Amino acid sequence: MKKYIILIIILISLNACRNGVSKNELESRVKSDINLEFSKRATEANKSYTINSFVLVHKGGNEYNGILQTTEDGEEFTYEVNVTTDGDSYLWKIVE
Repeated sequence: MKKYIILIIILISLNACRNGVSKNELESRVKSDINLEFSKRATEANKSYTINSFVLVHKGGNEYNGILQTTEDGEEFTYEVNVTTDGDSYLWKIVE
């Protein structure tokens, strides 16, 4: 029985390492990237921009869906965001 418990702990540890960053870390990184991109666009258009919230949900495998809520020039917007990661790097895209 003790061998099985040790084996389960090892398998869980290996799986955790294989998955790379946590969902919260990925969420933070993607939010930061989106903020940089949107801020750049807002500055070029001479508009104000704020992220109100950004939440990622694990869809399965290496895919995540996110909801981004912003305020742009006093108007509120909601965007759907798709994120794909390999554990180390990621791609995000605003769904139009």
